[in-house]
Amino acid sequence: MEDDDWQIVLGRGMGPLELDLDRESIVERLDAAEIEFDGPKEDPSYLELEDGDLELTFEEEEPHRLLQIIASDDRTLVNGQPVIDRRVQEVIDEWGIAADDTLWRLEPAYNDDPRGSVEPPPTPVTNRELIINGTLWVKSYGVGLKVYRGEVEQIAIRMPIHVPAYGSGPLTDAQREILCQAELPNAFDAPTSAKKTLVGWLQTLLTVVCVIAIGIIAWQGVQFQQRWNNATMVEGTVVAVDPPPPATWPDTLTVEYADGDGKTHQVVWKPADVYTTREIGEKVQVHYLPEEPDKPMGPARVRDAAFLVYVPYGIAAAAIYLALTVLLNVGFMIASRLVPADAAVAE
Repeated sequence: MEDDDWQIVLGRGMGPLELDLDRESIVERLDAAEIEFDGPKEDPSYLELEDGDLELTFEEEEPHRLLQIIASDDRTLVNGQPVIDRRVQEVIDEWGIAADDTLWRLEPAYNDDPRGSVEPPPTPVTNRELIINGTLWVKSYGVGLKVYRGEVEQIAIRMPIHVPAYGSGPLTDAQREILCQAELPNAFDAPTSAKKTLVGWLQTLLTVVCVIAIGIIAWQGVQFQQRWNNATMVEGTVVAVDPPPPATWPDTLTVEYADGDGKTHQVVWKPADVYTTREIGEKVQVHYLPEEPDKPMGPARVRDAAFLVYVPYGIAAAAIYLALTVLLNVGFMIASRLVPADAAVAE
């Protein structure tokens, strides 16, 4: 279509598309203007133009007169001004339309009967629903502004007599107040309920406590490992193995050693504590802390002292955190079902 064809002529149509003209004549005009279109042969009530930017609805009965044009191209003009992607109240004010000349319908125009014979909405509709996904009709223009999140997404063109007879009321001051917000998307976010806010705070608290707990565990682990890195080391002797020879690999080793004060101690280790030691009389390194000489570690364990002692605490802290998180969210879901939800947005 030429640029001039995107200008809407109120009560008539746009370009070669003339309302109330029969389908055959519309097709002849499109062919003459070399405008490509597509429409199922079995459904003479529909045509699509310009890669879907224009949709035409015809009467189902012959001669299939044109009832509605839906345009979503931003070249579409009304009174010489663009409409698409603009806030709906700005368009209405620019046209000088009075509130009582407007009518909201929640159903989009392509679901609404283009002959205007529609019933009143069965249930009340909120301002939020209308502004997010409603159609505001200008009755005297025969124009429906399909709104998405406050802005015009499509424009429906009909004869004024085919504007819906019933709807959800005119554009109101309360709706204008929402539409005039500087950050319009914020108007569509449902307020967080008190229950959900409490759950959020509790979840944050749990996360903070878990992070602090794991941090403390990690810090203590580092300190613990440093102490073992500097632990006292003495030489011990394997004095017994179980099972005894001729078994090749014992299950346990009894190691005897003397601490710095000369006091003798014995400790039972597994072979993994001392690498490959397995025979009576073999020498082995024994590491112990000065305050606990009777609780030593073997050479194969001392480098992983913190890992062996503190990693289980970290795993336990994480497991407790996950369990409490699941309980918190399950409890919230149960409470939400038992107690009516808070109102999402003011009507």
